[in-house]
Amino acid sequence: MDEQRIEEVLCDISLDALSQEHKDVYFNILSNGMRYVLTTRDKVLVRKVEPASIRPGQLIVYKRPDNNYTVHRVMRTYRDSGQVVFIAKPDKYPTVDPPVEADRVIGVVIAIRKPRFYIRLDTFSGRCVECALYHFSKPSFRPRAMVLKYYRLVLRACAVFTRGRT
Repeated sequence: MDEQRIEEVLCDISLDALSQEHKDVYFNILSNGMRYVLTTRDKVLVRKVEPASIRPGQLIVYKRPDNNYTVHRVMRTYRDSGQVVFIAKPDKYPTVDPPVEADRVIGVVIAIRKPRFYIRLDTFSGRCVECALYHFSKPSFRPRAMVLKYYRLVLRACAVFTRGRT
């Protein structure tokens, strides 16, 4: 069995555990679309939540039409025919994704495990960091060098607040 197929099987097993047992599940990051916050060496801890409780600035994991999974930041939410719809985008690029319906959302990222530290996003300090990163990732906020500098600063600050907690 090749590596791609093994990764798909592991992802399906993790998704089953997440949806049926309501457990938090780790996912490996496989691309750099969320660079500055997430890289390919990171893992994210995902929790299943009600779609109505997801707010702008949070990172969501959702299933794309091509059956791949994506982690992107929610920029806006709205209701269409009674269903919650999300506008999400990667932090790395200024373009937004096509609208994401609530039934395609797997869950929200509640923690990031980097090679050297661990960041909880479901704590007060983590929510502050998430809010700052949300504003930095808005398309209107584009001075690239400044964005990179602040991403690193905010991530380091969050690592200091959450150091030693798992």
